[in-house]
Amino acid sequence: MCQNNGKWHLSLPECHIIDCGEPEALLNGGVKFISGSQNQYLSVIQYHCNEPFYSLLGGATVSYTCAADRKWRDNLDTHVIPSCIPVCGQPTEPISGFQRIMGGDKAPDKTIPWQVMLSVDGSRGGAIVIGDRWIMTAAHNLVQQGTPVLKEKLRVFVGDNDAEKLAKLTPLGVASLHPHPEYNNPDDANYNHDIALIKLQQSLTFHAAIMPLCLPPEGAIIHQWPDWYGVRLWH
Repeated sequence: MCQNNGKWHLSLPECHIIDCGEPEALLNGGVKFISGSQNQYLSVIQYHCNEPFYSLLGGATVSYTCAADRKWRDNLDTHVIPSCIPVCGQPTEPISGFQRIMGGDKAPDKTIPWQVMLSVDGSRGGAIVIGDRWIMTAAHNLVQQGTPVLKEKLRVFVGDNDAEKLAKLTPLGVASLHPHPEYNNPDDANYNHDIALIKLQQSLTFHAAIMPLCLPPEGAIIHQWPDWYGVRLWH
């Protein structure tokens, strides 16, 4: 309303540009702009994972739009960003030809990226990567004469299949050791339940030289566990 003094009784409204801010960073992935600019209203972004080592959960492409509430929202109206899931069992350098453990050839680099070398007081053992913080091995590598080894005595190496090169790398930090609770083999005569897990202090970032091996589906029955972890596969 115009007042007697010639001024409007309310100040003129101000217009502000809706800005959603920088999109949240995606672990092991990234984000790119599809349309719009400067994170403004109705700008569209799209998340992607670092392929071929990670993929989006569900495999779908996810786009987000800057909404009126200043949040990036997908087509389901949620502002929770997606997750990048590690790809397992698909090395970038597959081994060709007939494969065998005994009498085979030296494995080329990056063909067995889930392979792990363990060292306990100078004794060498094998293991496999099964997750970004989990290593699977044989319980007999972590239990000596019925007594679990101290985690401080265990050295874990990944990223190569040459033992000499691995030994020169910095070992991974170990958070905890988990031999199967029913493993009992003080006389090296009973290898039932001969399986164990190693939890790492820090998460691994997967690439061509480090990748997890796929595990059997839940409920699968394995009559004889393949000796992926107990055989010397390094050259």
